[in-house]
Amino acid sequence: ELRNEVSFTNRFHSILTDSLSNSFDTEKFSNEVYDRLNANLSNEEWEYALVEGLKKIYPAPIVVERTGGILEKQHGTDILIKFPGLSDFQYAIAIQVKDYSGYMSGYAVKQISKADDYWKNEGLVLIDKYVIVTKCKKEQNLSVADLDNSVKVIFANELKELLLKIGMSEMGLSVETNN
Repeated sequence: ELRNEVSFTNRFHSILTDSLSNSFDTEKFSNEVYDRLNANLSNEEWEYALVEGLKKIYPAPIVVERTGGILEKQHGTDILIKFPGLSDFQYAIAIQVKDYSGYMSGYAVKQISKADDYWKNEGLVLIDKYVIVTKCKKEQNLSVADLDNSVKVIFANELKELLLKIGMSEMGLSVETNN
């Protein structure tokens, strides 16, 4: 009986997702959200917007918080996502956000690389580190993407996919993307 229930659930969600993809222009949606956010947000405003958006993808008990500010020089983290662990520690994802366009240096990757030691001393096990760059294209910055294998860089196109996930979560829907 459980096998039938799982099979039905998978088929049901697959049909919903396929129907949504066939009738909803996800590319147009993500491009419009991206363009409008770029027109209306700058620098640290992106951090606040992404915190709100990531809360849609990661609801409680997961904590999404902006951690930039005076201590940022020590940990290089603008946004921290904390997941409950089974014992006295928590898992975390550290994110550095940059409102760059064109070519970028490796400074942001260097900044977020500080996160491991700092958050370990705060009782967190860092499971991932990201740099989100709002306007840079990956093709122009391939060398930056390979500076530190422990840091993933999300460029403009990948940010559009993330914004699509956030938008779909806002509507109570899910969609498969290339991530």
